Amino acid sequence: MKTYRDKKIYDYILIGFPRTGTTWIGRYFKFYNNNNLGEYFSIGELYKENIKFLNSEREKGNEYYIKYLSHQLQYLNEIAPGWHDDFYKNYTKIKLINTNVWRIFLSYFYQHDVFVKNGLLTNTRIWEKDYEVQKFSIHSKNKISEYDEIQRFVKRYVDYIRYNNYDLLWNIKDITHEFLVDFLELNLITTKKQSWFVHDYESKLLDDVEMLHDTLRYEFKKYGINYLQNGHIEL
Repeated sequence: MKTYRDKKIYDYILIGFPRTGTTWIGRYFKFYNNNNLGEYFSIGELYKENIKFLNSEREKGNEYYIKYLSHQLQYLNEIAPGWHDDFYKNYTKIKLINTNVWRIFLSYFYQHDVFVKNGLLTNTRIWEKDYEVQKFSIHSKNKISEYDEIQRFVKRYVDYIRYNNYDLLWNIKDITHEFLVDFLELNLITTKKQSWFVHDYESKLLDDVEMLHDTLRYEFKKYGINYLQNGHIEL
């Protein structure tokens, strides 16, 4: 699958999964197009209003960069069948792949346990270099069924891996500051390199690490996917 366009199509959307690097990449798209709505479809109740806004803005000649998570696209297609395909038929749709399931899994559940469970509406400090990771547990007594949550995570991740409505495929391990600047035809000298801080979640995890690895391996096997010893999946 291509990683570069064959011709210049200046409008893009990015398709990914939570905690896979889409926010970091999105900062470069903001340099490219200041009409940047980020994860615009994060609230299901607003989907119809969002669609109405984008349609009206197109009539005014305004186009926006948006980051879509794969499960949001599934829900969007249920609410407005065919709208996404038609609206973005002239866009370059970029899918970002990240196979480091273990890291995504820990980051995903850390934010749920520390931020969502405690009713915090923002997690902006987590992007700061000096952010101190707190102790957390995936097997929280405050959750109705943590195993159901793990199954839900795996199912969503599998749907994301198998999502195939895109034009370009990027693997996060290959994406660099230089690549993004070149792709978006930004100025290499004046474009500030964007930081992506990698926090050590595993050291703060209160649960049995091997048990969680085994659980993920078991769940992915249901979908015919090999979960490797290093916490990645085999494509």
